[in-house]
Amino acid sequence: MFSIIFCASQRGHAEDVDALLTRVEALYDQEKFEEAIPLAEQALEIVEASVAPDHPDLILPLWWLGNVYYAVGRYDEAELIYKRTLGIEE
Repeated sequence: MFSIIFCASQRGHAEDVDALLTRVEALYDQEKFEEAIPLAEQALEIVEASVAPDHPDLILPLWWLGNVYYAVGRYDEAELIYKRTLGIEE
């Protein structure tokens, strides 16, 4: 399970995000990258709606989205995602 932290009123969203990212990881491991993309995008959208644009909770959904974009050859989009992730970590 992934550790996305939300306040008490958002815990249901955290469980949704955790479930989505768990599924993304499983699909990634099965090399079903195209199937993983909408789930990774959905997880990111949920977190983005709940936290500030530079909040650390965005790192994991961004990382997975970057990975699946890269896996399907969407290198420019993956690069933008990775750069955004690095900006949050700094």
